[in-house]
Amino acid sequence: MGILIQNCSEAQFFLVKNYIQEYELDDRVLLQEQFLTATLNEQLVAFGRVREYENFSELCSMGIITKERSKGFGKMMIQAMINKAKKQPYLACIMPDFFISFGFKITNDYPPEMQDKLNYCIGSLPVEEKYVVMTLKK
Repeated sequence: MGILIQNCSEAQFFLVKNYIQEYELDDRVLLQEQFLTATLNEQLVAFGRVREYENFSELCSMGIITKERSKGFGKMMIQAMINKAKKQPYLACIMPDFFISFGFKITNDYPPEMQDKLNYCIGSLPVEEKYVVMTLKK
């Protein structure tokens, strides 16, 4: 069986919430309908969230199950999240090189909600790398 990317089921949402805690991802106001999941042989391998705002879509809270990393699931998940986004997508990240291959560009011109996200990431999800905001013209 191949990889299946679909809307998050109730059972998967329970797992996704646990992985979000484990991987220290944005866990604010989690809604099942915002998530896509990727499964391989009915096992969860990746997940990602698309939050819709009035003027843009935010791609966030994406994770690849540790033992499934470096197998291309992240690229599949990002493409599915871009497709799910209803408006111009933005994201805050510490790995801009990964997203450049999808056409994302670092921007300093972004909606105020993304400044809030950046402040949250810097304050609550500290890492050595620098956070940047990126966008993709749809």
